[in-house]
Amino acid sequence: GYHGEMTVDVTIENGSITDVALGDNHETNVVIDRAFPVIRERILEANTADVDSVTAATFSSYAIKTAVADAMQQAGLEAPRSRRPSARPRNATS
Repeated sequence: GYHGEMTVDVTIENGSITDVALGDNHETNVVIDRAFPVIRERILEANTADVDSVTAATFSSYAIKTAVADAMQQAGLEAPRSRRPSARPRNATS
């Protein structure tokens, strides 16, 4: 995540992601408390880590999606390849 490592527990049963639970983390509570339920729902509905990140929680989303992709690979499922987000200066515009 943005503020260091985080633990994500992923449950896969019969080739399906059945649960994603957030463990130890150092993310800002206001960010992760808002972002985690959204990214979790997206992953469970799509049954993949290849989902859109949560706005304003790009690094946290990336960390969660990477953990899910790793669990998928360990379970013998086809896992998406994720790209690490790049940091941009706060005053950058797009």
